[in-house]
Amino acid sequence: MELKRPIFIVSSERSGTNLLRVLLDNHSKLHGPRAPQLLTTFSRTFPHYSITKEGLDELVDDIGASVNHPFIDWGLNLDQVRGEVSGEMSLIGLWDLCCSLNLSSTSKQFFVCKENALFDFTPALLTQYPDAKFIYLHRDPRDVCASWMKVPNGFKNVSQAAQKWNQE
Repeated sequence: MELKRPIFIVSSERSGTNLLRVLLDNHSKLHGPRAPQLLTTFSRTFPHYSITKEGLDELVDDIGASVNHPFIDWGLNLDQVRGEVSGEMSLIGLWDLCCSLNLSSTSKQFFVCKENALFDFTPALLTQYPDAKFIYLHRDPRDVCASWMKVPNGFKNVSQAAQKWNQE
């Protein structure tokens, strides 16, 4: 099972990606669920999981905590993930498995991904999905910084927000 022609929304945070994801999700063929941030979250820890049955079970449990968290609520069947996960699977392959299972629970045909920091994964995603579509959303950095300043746990000054935008 592999996603066919996924759509990736690539952008700095606070650029309107959630609005775009929701709008695309309203299309009859596009599924744009909330992003559990699997790529960002597990990119650092993925290599440290053991490829034993116990290690893979722990990995699936940790992924389940992300995708089935009440805020994300994918309702992913972890036994189904366990049945298909293997020690040879890459992070992108595991991400594909979870997203494919999520998509298959709908009547839609194409998956829309809006994870943070997708630009860090673009080369691997292009290798896995040469026919993928990428939407690069650009927002004026002044607007991004102003938006960050309104977030309760966001940056405390404009300089920090600007540095984040520049980094991304």
